[in-house]
Amino acid sequence: MKTTENRVYAGIDVTKYFFAIVIVAIHFTAFSDIKIYDTTLFKILNLYVFDFAVPFFFTTSGYLLCKKINSTKQYDQTLKNYFNRLLIPYIFWGAWYFLIGILSQTISGSSFQIVVVEKLKLLVFSSPGGGLWYVQSVLILVMILRLIRIDRFKFRFVCLLVLLALLACVSDSIFELSETVDWARNFCDQYNKIFVTRLNFAFYGVYFLLGFIVYRIQGKISYERVMMLAIITYAL
Repeated sequence: MKTTENRVYAGIDVTKYFFAIVIVAIHFTAFSDIKIYDTTLFKILNLYVFDFAVPFFFTTSGYLLCKKINSTKQYDQTLKNYFNRLLIPYIFWGAWYFLIGILSQTISGSSFQIVVVEKLKLLVFSSPGGGLWYVQSVLILVMILRLIRIDRFKFRFVCLLVLLALLACVSDSIFELSETVDWARNFCDQYNKIFVTRLNFAFYGVYFLLGFIVYRIQGKISYERVMMLAIITYAL
């Protein structure tokens, strides 16, 4: 088991640097000026490579948290410590983004009331700004894990995993249909009015839980099969 675990850690270390560069490429729409037939290199990479970046980091976070829980044997305390460690920078940077966002948009001529409402919606449903949506998603997932006690009730873990997987798959399908189907377009319009964005725990939580599964099975099956399971799951 130790050999498999060490190889997984080495794989994580190498892959995280690659996907960190990918995240930067996404935000700068790298290679968008390179044409390939009737599309761009960015769109091709975004579909077949870049889309793996965020799920990878969620899976890694879940994997490392599960390892911590397993090593300490203290489920509640480990989750509490993990939550508090993320909460402090989230509050600090969240307050900064929130205030700066309101100030900059108000100065540029936007209505103060409208800006405050928009920022509050982001604060509740996604993120006050920057990449904090990722931190908020993990914070919510940790709270859910504390409530359902997956260390004692594995069936609850399976139910949560299936629920989040279905939610992500069905919602993605609906958003794809929104380009051509009226009811799907209306649904997406209403969703965007309330939740603003799909960058939240509901769409990416399944990958976080996948990290728990990868850690649990790494000693029971080979390293190659662990990696193949992760790749197949991402693809689906």
